[in-house]
Amino acid sequence: MIAGEDFERLKSSLSGDLFIDPIHRVIYSTDASAYKEEPLAVAYPKNDADIIQLVNFARNHKISIEQIP
Repeated sequence: MIAGEDFERLKSSLSGDLFIDPIHRVIYSTDASAYKEEPLAVAYPKNDADIIQLVNFARNHKISIEQIP
């Protein structure tokens, strides 16, 4: 499990937004199917640098990234 402090450090380094609160996580936990998996966080990157940081964070913590259109 990733410590909340790790997400807080990531959040403070991004130009965009990163949400780890239960409301955002539940909203993005399902699509139109019956499948449901709650994400660890929800990110709204603003630029390429944010995307690079998010990918590096995911790689370092061995977690996946999923894009929602």
